[in-house]
Amino acid sequence: MKILAFTLLCLSLPIQSQAKDTIIWVTENFEPYYIPFGELANKGIGDRLNRALINELPEFDHVFQYMPILRITSAIKNGEHIAVNAYLRNPKDTKFALYSITSLVVPPLELTMRMSDWKNQWQQAERISLVALLKKNYMIGIAGRRYYGDNLSPILYDTKTYPNSTYVVQSTHYRSLADLVARRRIDATIGYAAELKYYQRYAAEPEKLVTVPIIENPDVLYAYVVMPKNDWGSALKIKIDAALHRIRNTEKYRSIMYDWFGRNASLEKAIDERLSSNY
Repeated sequence: MKILAFTLLCLSLPIQSQAKDTIIWVTENFEPYYIPFGELANKGIGDRLNRALINELPEFDHVFQYMPILRITSAIKNGEHIAVNAYLRNPKDTKFALYSITSLVVPPLELTMRMSDWKNQWQQAERISLVALLKKNYMIGIAGRRYYGDNLSPILYDTKTYPNSTYVVQSTHYRSLADLVARRRIDATIGYAAELKYYQRYAAEPEKLVTVPIIENPDVLYAYVVMPKNDWGSALKIKIDAALHRIRNTEKYRSIMYDWFGRNASLEKAIDERLSSNY
């Protein structure tokens, strides 16, 4: 009877187990990096990068959560347990954010403008100066809190020199800005060629758009996984860096980039050099 009572007592006690920590993987309105809907849903560049990393981190539970750009910044500042892939390193964010080693190499950002303007006003120039556009008082649409890299951001956010030449839209990366270009509300915006490639699959506007390389921005860009700068983020960074070292220098991982960016000698060289390094 005592044995039975002891057995029942043991069964009634809660089982002590070590719960897994949870990583919240943030997704955004940022096609083709994150694609939430349609026949390409969850097949974006960032979607695939996230799955590759999740497969390497079985010691965590993983959930996905959509956040607009401004909410991402506040979540990182607040130390929430989030990770955001395909994120450019913004020097202003290093006070509260940690960055992994490189998770993605991307072609340079380009101007998106109307094809008719490119032909008639710029004589189909192979490259166009952003400064020249701003000096001519062209209206350039930019996304609030989107970082356009070390070369372009100082120009775009120089409101003293160009006080009336940028139009800022919040909670978007590209698509609504491309709509404004097509509707002749603004003259141009800035994005990756892959963003226009995706946009044109679904655009309802008849105005044809084109991407043109920017003289001030000739170099590829590097993107990372960003996380909060606290003890949790520091521990996660070690795990993510190790996972990236295991998987990123493989053809399967590189195909995530090539499927949307295409292949050319300069991009392949940049990817080879960066993903085989310690950075």
